[in-house]
Amino acid sequence: MTSPPLSARSPIAHPLTWLLIWMVMQILARALGSPALELDEAQQIVWTQQLALGYGTQPPLYTWIQWGMNQVFGPSVWSLTILKVSLLALTYGFMWAAARELSLPPKPAWWAAASLMWMPQMGWESLRDLTHSVLLNCLVAATLWLLARQVQRPRPIGFVWLGIALGLGMMSKYSFALFAGALMVAALSVPAVRSALLSRGWWWLPLIAGLLLLPHALWLHEHWLEASQGTLEKLHGQTETGYGAGLFSLLKGIASNLLLWGIVVALVFGRGWRSSAISTQRAPANWARPLLVRYLALVLISLLLMIFVADASQFRTRWLHPLLCVVPLLAFVWRPEWENHPRGRGFTWGPVVLAVVRWAAA
Repeated sequence: MTSPPLSARSPIAHPLTWLLIWMVMQILARALGSPALELDEAQQIVWTQQLALGYGTQPPLYTWIQWGMNQVFGPSVWSLTILKVSLLALTYGFMWAAARELSLPPKPAWWAAASLMWMPQMGWESLRDLTHSVLLNCLVAATLWLLARQVQRPRPIGFVWLGIALGLGMMSKYSFALFAGALMVAALSVPAVRSALLSRGWWWLPLIAGLLLLPHALWLHEHWLEASQGTLEKLHGQTETGYGAGLFSLLKGIASNLLLWGIVVALVFGRGWRSSAISTQRAPANWARPLLVRYLALVLISLLLMIFVADASQFRTRWLHPLLCVVPLLAFVWRPEWENHPRGRGFTWGPVVLAVVRWAAA
């Protein structure tokens, strides 16, 4: 079965155009809506008064970029909003590009990227009051895209770009280390991916990442207690402790990220969740599914070890989102036949309607 031609008005036909429209809508809604600063925004206004190699419990990259934006637009709501919304738009764009590199057709690629809109941390909380987590999500998506591109077309310059993404990721938020570690171990366990990552020029990746991270790593060595104490206190919680509390918090965080998206998928695709009767002529890259499945398995094992070995008892929803944002991508890699599902149009336009509703509410 061949897919029908895409309408010029379809978001799939020109996804970047729709992304630009979304950016303008969100920037105007926030910048013109209220001059008051949220907590994380106010923190950035304070921190950007002085450039440093680290800021308390946070790496410096977001504040450095915000400092640069302030030089252009001044320390204002406009400056804060343009940076955040631009990073969110790049996240959607990188996820779409990653899906296309995995050989997903335009429609499932749009679905994989637009699915982030159904995840509350990305679709709402990031617009409301988050900073470092927004940059982390962006670099997670960028890393996925660059890794997929390097596997499809191994080149030495690809290792340079991948090294830049990994180095910047570690300077966005420390939890990027869990994502990067699980992704690289999973990648080396899949023969096709391992072959690409060990091809000519592989050494550029650790070299570039290490050079980018070195200044902050030296600062972190001298300020370890200052940088780690706050995060460790949040992980261990202040009220409920123990394995039960940790497992409940983990399950709650996973459900908070994926439940709404899962309900929408079930409503739209219905029996198609398990049916392979709907045909497709273009299959995803054969290494994509084992890579993503093994990555998620390693993430889950790591989180469980944090509970049973490190006594972690609290997992906030925003901490888990960057680790779980590949789940929609895996779903459409796993079920490529959904491309021609008769109710797929609803999943195409659903995020557009949702974005308009949330914009109106904001």
